Amino acid sequence: MFRGYPGNSSLTGTRLEDGWFYTGDIGYLDKHRRIYLCGRSDDMFLFNSMNIYPQEIESQICQYPHVIDAAVLPRKSSAHGNIPVALVVFDQDVKPDQPSPRNRITIKLDKLAALLAPR
Repeated sequence: MFRGYPGNSSLTGTRLEDGWFYTGDIGYLDKHRRIYLCGRSDDMFLFNSMNIYPQEIESQICQYPHVIDAAVLPRKSSAHGNIPVALVVFDQDVKPDQPSPRNRITIKLDKLAALLAPR
């Protein structure tokens, strides 16, 4: 069914093996044979020559009260390669007129960056 990526034979070569298409998704089957997707094997990008794994940042953000979900995406930058940008979904208890938890999240992410920095 899948013959390859049009005009991108190098990417096709990384995904096709012996006629099988490998998506890069990581998951498992439970005892009832249901599929659960947990992430991606290639879910990493570079920021200032540092490997950034969005799932690690997302898990830190999701520890905050009133945060329902978060997604971290790379934003292209000519100076830094990619810049991590977080999209955060808050629960209905967070009102637009309340002080934003953004500053608290920024502080925690600064601590996370220190942990991720090469030693």
